[in-house]
Parts: sequence; C-alpha cells; structure tokens
Amino acid sequence: MSETKQRHKQRSVTSIDVAKEAGVSRSTVSVVLNNKQNVAISPQTYARVIKAARKLNYRPNVAARAISTRRAYAIGLISCWDPVSPLFARPVQGMLRYLSAQNYGLTLCDVAAARPEAGVETAIEYYQEGRVDGVIFMLKTLGSAGFPSSVAQRLQEAEVPFILINSNTDNPDIDEVSSHNYQVGYLATQHLINLGHRRIAFLLQRKGLNYRVQAEMERLEGYLGAFRDTNTPLVPELILEYNSSSISANTGYECFSRLLRSQQELPSAVYATSDYLAIGALYAAQEAGLKVPEQIAFVGTDNLEMARQVRPALTSVAQPLAQMGEEAAKLLLERITTGEKGKAVKVKLPGSLTIRDSCGAKVALSQQRD
Repeated sequence: MSETKQRHKQRSVTSIDVAKEAGVSRSTVSVVLNNKQNVAISPQTYARVIKAARKLNYRPNVAARAISTRRAYAIGLISCWDPVSPLFARPVQGMLRYLSAQNYGLTLCDVAAARPEAGVETAIEYYQEGRVDGVIFMLKTLGSAGFPSSVAQRLQEAEVPFILINSNTDNPDIDEVSSHNYQVGYLATQHLINLGHRRIAFLLQRKGLNYRVQAEMERLEGYLGAFRDTNTPLVPELILEYNSSSISANTGYECFSRLLRSQQELPSAVYATSDYLAIGALYAAQEAGLKVPEQIAFVGTDNLEMARQVRPALTSVAQPLAQMGEEAAKLLLERITTGEKGKAVKVKLPGSLTIRDSCGAKVALSQQRD
C-alpha cells in the first residue's frame, strides 16, 4: 500500500487525543481551541493544550463544530471597493489574518457594490441560511449623511450582527472602525509647517456641487487645525477643490494646472487627500518647470505602492488599512461570541507619515547635520 493511501487510512486526530496528550479534560481543550470567552484558563494550561494540538497536528472538524454550535464560523464581507484596489486588499488581509487565527473563514457576499443598499439583502440571506455569522461592510467613505439608516434598520430587524469600516455614521447602535482622518490631515500639514512652509495648498476632490466626501472634509479640518495650533496664517485661496466623479492622477493634474493658469502666487507646498491627486499635481508642477522639492513640496495620503515609484518619491500619510480590517473582524467576533448588545464601539485609528523625497525633509535633515 502506498504511503498516501496509508495516510488516508489513518484515524483523524480528535480533541480527545489532544486532551490526553495535554493531560486535561476535553472541555478544557474545547475552551482553548474555540477561544471561548469568560472562562478562566491558566496561561500554563493554555500553552499545554496549544503545544499538544500542534504536536499531534490537530485540525478541527469545522462541519461538526458548526452543527454542534449552530454557527457557520464564517464572516461575510460586503464592499463597494474594486477588488484590485489596495484600499480593498489591505483591510481584507487584516481580516484574514485575524479570522484564520480564530478558525473562522471570510465569505464574499458582494464586492464592488454600487451602494450599501445593494448588498443588504444578500447579507441577510447568507445569515439566515447559516452561511455567515455576521457581516462586515467595507464601503468608500460616504458623505455627511453616512450609512443609510434604512439599511441599518433592515439589518437590525433581521438581527444580523454587523460592523462598518469607514462609513461615517453617528448611529449610537452601530459599531464602526475608521481612519482618524482629522489626525491624518493634521499630521501631513504639521509636517510641512515644521519644514518652514507657510503657503500650503490643500487639494481635495468633490463628487458634485453639493457632495463632498466626509473623509476629505475631516482631513480639511485637520489641515485647518494645524494652521490654528501653530499660529500660522491661513491662505483660504489655496484650498483647492476639483469636481470629479473619481479620484485619479489626471484629476490632480488638472486641478493644479488650473492653479498654474490662475496667475496667483504659487504655494511652496501641496498636501493632497490622496496619492493619486498628489502625483497628478506633482506631474503638472514638473511640466511647468518647477523643481520638486526645491521650489515646491508634495505630500499625499494612503501611501500606495506608486508613491515609492514616482520621482521624486512621494511623502505620504498611510492609513492603517490592514489594522482596520483586523480590528473590525475582532470587534464583530466579540459581538457574536458574547451576544452582548450595548453602546456602539467607535474606533478611530491614526495614520503614520512615511517621509520620502518629495517634501524636502531629507535635504533639510542633511543640511542640519552639515
């Protein structure tokens, strides 16, 4: 008989085997391996069970566990983002990292959905069919109206546990994890002010005459806050908005080109609410003969891969996207496992600045050393 067939004939390792190896009860093994809450297990016992499970190469029988606990051991995901976008991929990586450690899976209910309403019935259907235990909504940051109350009410009526990522809701009954957009805007602007810049343009996009993305407005507040806290005079004319349905480098290029044509005094630095906008504006500046960062500095937002690839490489404020996905998955599982309902948890995660060549900080530091 071949080695492969012998392996197939071998009996699967069970939790009873793990209990015998660890010298504990089967119920203790269940508590440890299923991450049950509110059950006291000593660190030594926990470590002994984990060691035994690894030694025996124990793999839980998910189907049997699902039947006994009446859970799917899967979380559903509904997203408006295109799956090829890093703003989709990075949070999903965080979700998968956390969920796999908890022996949970991630089920795609709907991706690239046009509106929150588009995926709600799918989410409810998957939940009622026992395919998911809860749902994460990962949407593009919405306008001031936030997550539609009708969608939230529909989910609550169906008793579907859910959490939002970057959806801007003040509903006290909805859990949400989001980027601390005020801090992101403040951090970028403060960095430029500390480098000696006073005429700092703020470049943002609006999606219509009366529709501004909430994340960008919060970053604008951070920009204004940095000027206020450093007693730096603000030049309102340098807050530049461009009406476009999608953020792109071309949008940034056209917006900054419009400033160049206006004949007004140019800024010494630009902070853009996305790397796409910053890179487009940077290209327009270079095309006009401006030297970056000697004559004008640039800072973007999101720290996308392309920020490293442009020349000069773009300084950017990174959103903690993977951490957002991980935190959302963690909070949702806590709601599911404890069954507790209470005041909504609102988590705002701060961004971090990656300094590259486009802002001139490296040159300033080298001059200080000399």
